[in-house]
Amino acid sequence: MNPTKYRLRMRIEIPINDLINKLKINKIIKINANDQPVATARKDLVNNSHHEIVSFFNHQIQGLVTFYSFGVNQTSLRKIIMFLHLSCALTLALKHKLRTQRQAFKKFGRTLDDPETGIKLELPSDLKVKQLYRGTKSKKP
Repeated sequence: MNPTKYRLRMRIEIPINDLINKLKINKIIKINANDQPVATARKDLVNNSHHEIVSFFNHQIQGLVTFYSFGVNQTSLRKIIMFLHLSCALTLALKHKLRTQRQAFKKFGRTLDDPETGIKLELPSDLKVKQLYRGTKSKKP
């Protein structure tokens, strides 16, 4: 039997419904009357600085993208990232006493820039599966 003839293929799928439930538990989203998830402000973060709020959401987004970098349905992670992005905008709107997320985007831009430190919300430009396990060889010194 030729071992190269039979290759084990494994598919790792991102559990989007479980992630949506975790967002609900962490009060990043709520379920509306139509049983649809909707982003909400994290009221516990309002007393933090703009920089700290954006950093919090940056860590959440980058952690998800890194952890699920092998997922075959990684593009569906966009939905989760969108909820985090909108929740960040709503949290900043609440902090700066703006009425809507639209006003927060208008004031701070799409990446919700901090005017004092210049930190931005880092949104991934592409969500392609990274198959770094193939053909990687370590170089010996």
